[in-house]
Amino acid sequence: MLVSSLFNYKGSSIASFIIFSFLSFCSPAKESSPLVQEALSKNLDKSLVWQSLLHAKEGQENIFDTGFLLSGARFSLENELNATINFLFNNESSKTAICRFPARYLWLSKQLNLQVKSFTNCLRYEKFKSLAPLDDLHLIYASENLVSPSSMMGHIFLKTQGKNIHQHEVSHSLSFFTEVEGFNVPKLIFESVFLGKKGYFSLNPYHEKERIYLSEEQRNVWSYLLTFSDWQKELLQAHLWELKDTQLSYFFHDYNCATFTLYVLAVADSRFLDFISSIDSPLDVAKAAKKLNLIEQTSLTPSNKWKTRMLNDALSSKDVSITKAAVKNRDLSPLVTSLDTSEQIYLKNELASTYAYYLFEEEVFAKGTLNGVLSQADDISKSLNQDFTIGLSEYKDPLKSQDDTQLYSGFVSIEGQEYLQIGFLAAAKKREDDSRQYFGETDLRLFDLSLLLSLEKEPRLELDEFSLYAVSALMPWDELTGGISGRFNLGAKTHFNKDLERGSALDISGGLGLSYQLVKDVLTYSLFNAGHGLRAGKSYLYTEPEIGFVVNEVFDMKSILSFNHIWNQDKSGDAYLKLNFNQSLYLNKAIGFFLGYERVWKDDLKQERFDMRLKYYF
Repeated sequence: MLVSSLFNYKGSSIASFIIFSFLSFCSPAKESSPLVQEALSKNLDKSLVWQSLLHAKEGQENIFDTGFLLSGARFSLENELNATINFLFNNESSKTAICRFPARYLWLSKQLNLQVKSFTNCLRYEKFKSLAPLDDLHLIYASENLVSPSSMMGHIFLKTQGKNIHQHEVSHSLSFFTEVEGFNVPKLIFESVFLGKKGYFSLNPYHEKERIYLSEEQRNVWSYLLTFSDWQKELLQAHLWELKDTQLSYFFHDYNCATFTLYVLAVADSRFLDFISSIDSPLDVAKAAKKLNLIEQTSLTPSNKWKTRMLNDALSSKDVSITKAAVKNRDLSPLVTSLDTSEQIYLKNELASTYAYYLFEEEVFAKGTLNGVLSQADDISKSLNQDFTIGLSEYKDPLKSQDDTQLYSGFVSIEGQEYLQIGFLAAAKKREDDSRQYFGETDLRLFDLSLLLSLEKEPRLELDEFSLYAVSALMPWDELTGGISGRFNLGAKTHFNKDLERGSALDISGGLGLSYQLVKDVLTYSLFNAGHGLRAGKSYLYTEPEIGFVVNEVFDMKSILSFNHIWNQDKSGDAYLKLNFNQSLYLNKAIGFFLGYERVWKDDLKQERFDMRLKYYF
């Protein structure tokens, strides 16, 4: 097993590296060496691979550790190339200096047509390669976890796999992340956007990482085997070693787990640099690999909760009830009847095994009870004398989901007043968006800003809605795993006073409830929502119970109907009713068209709003 000591770098090479870095920073500039001149004549400082090795794009660095950037405060792509060539090739300690930057050394040697020296003096680097081989490289996507701020958009990382020096098949995860303490969302966002949080680059046995995602967090794990040449894998593995001692900062918007992984992959294939944008999400990385035709094989390891729900969908409610009772009674014999087809028995038996595993992970079943159920399930499987398979990877495919940054615009009419709407969602999705590749209807919005520009003779700009952080999950309740639905919002949105006059209010609100899948494409839900508002100097609590329906329709359409009873907004002590209807039409994965209607009323007062907008996903 690879231990953490492999990522500890000690010895004379680090001392020479520090001394050289200090001298190169403090000494006056000297005439460039012939190697530097040759490298600059070949424009190596402008190479996309060179930028990837430095985690820099268009000359802007993302790593500020002077142990990683030799040019320090004088950083530029050219200065760093100059300093690196002098460090690796033009000093007496070059034999040990290459141990610090093996990837830079390998790449520069190839570009400058130099003979590559042996790494035999780099004992720790050689040990790292032998114990953590990179025969195969997988891109791993762990699905979203909406209750965890650090995982609400999922997580992306790399998995190396191969035979170690003992000829044992081993695999390791290489992951970049930050630690999140508590659930103070404003503080978390401020630190991760403006200040930067301490970043961690870890190497661990893969099976332990996978166990946490599958068993403890009940998240699906998707694995994408990447097609890289031996040279690409060698260079990428050497670069991972270069990052081991580097001090990293985590920024939510421009240097997160997705950005980090894109830079690492760009060392092997510089085309990944083109996919680095202002905000990168974990799924963006997997989608980039797909667009570049680098995914050789896709596999899904589902959590037992997810697989239980999937098998639940494939069986009748009667069969599900029979299976549940059989597992709870530790007797699977009722699963086999003469009236059932072999496929039906197989599905019930598969559900029984998966459900038993889920109960074990939830600490309902002891290990002995689980083994007893699994033994019976194995006997039933052998008795079928027929092979069945379940196509899990095609059931819900995250790569088929819409991209998670949105720009939208349209027209709004409020009581006869016309507006132009302009909106931007920095990350994730709204409930009105396509959720067919998810379980249930989800809503995750980070920095969602909508503005209204009045079309009067003297135009004025108004805030329509702003969500700093909003999340909701309408998870259908099922007989086996249950399921609680809920929502939370932090931002500013429209509140009404007792005269139904609208105005923007600071809002923090949330709710809990239940959702039910009436039929395959029709979901109904009820939530009890409550919140705190601040409007025009008034601070108040309010309640907002809600019921609604979500219908996924033919021709890539979705309808959402909701009804709310809202009390004490603007500290009025009064209640009003709100009806909201939204119709979505997904023209393709990149463009959606939406119509909306909202009616707010009480007694003889009312307000109506009509929306029409076009949305672009990217």
